[in-house]
Amino acid sequence: MSETRQFTWQSAVRAIEDVLYPPACPLCGRPDPPGRDLCPDCQAALARSRSVPFCTRCGTTVGPFAGTTDGCPSCRTRPAPAAGFVRVGEFSGALAELIRAFKFQGRDDLERHLGELLGDALRSAPWLSGIDVLTWVPSCWQHRLTRRTHATTALAPHAARRAERPLRRLLRRVRGGRHQVGLPRLERLENIKGCFRIARGVRPAGAVIGLLDDVATTGATVFECVRVLKRAGARRVYVAILAHAGGLPELPRDV
Repeated sequence: MSETRQFTWQSAVRAIEDVLYPPACPLCGRPDPPGRDLCPDCQAALARSRSVPFCTRCGTTVGPFAGTTDGCPSCRTRPAPAAGFVRVGEFSGALAELIRAFKFQGRDDLERHLGELLGDALRSAPWLSGIDVLTWVPSCWQHRLTRRTHATTALAPHAARRAERPLRRLLRRVRGGRHQVGLPRLERLENIKGCFRIARGVRPAGAVIGLLDDVATTGATVFECVRVLKRAGARRVYVAILAHAGGLPELPRDV
């Protein structure tokens, strides 16, 4: 099929889709947003979630005038597992609504949008050009039996394309454990220990890695993955997440 005929065919399919499923804002449902994106009001609401300042060492929300060169008050007195941290925003408002709709309401149409938001966060990171490969926090096979989509696995390819960095599976989850949501802070690190291992056949020695996840509360899960990657020989590991839910960071000391 020639490029012209293929383009015509794809255009016809999109035209039919627009008739059957008129473009609407994926958050509020308002019709005809530009380019099938969020409507102006929801864009403004999302911008507010994204504008909250955060610590680039642990991802925790900080005050507007807090200095974070050496970390925030929550993390500066402890070792930093990750070499740097970026996020799309705080887990509140429009961003939280988008994430909940995607993860828990079957809104697969939000996959590309959220993945590209994560990619945009990566593009804002001063360390992106030094990343050798991106990877993601994996799910356990037991979780995949009960959940149709694992959010981070679905979003990672879109984020990698947006950030123009290679993506590879470097980790595997070997144990499910209790869900982290609702666990007391001191139980999160113990619950997640031993859940992750390096994927078979992977040798990350000397690599600079970007680790992707969707939502962090205390960071126990992402920092456990950082620990596993560094113990396998990764030179540095940076973290990028969609949203931080505001918990105090749980920083492991053996990294």
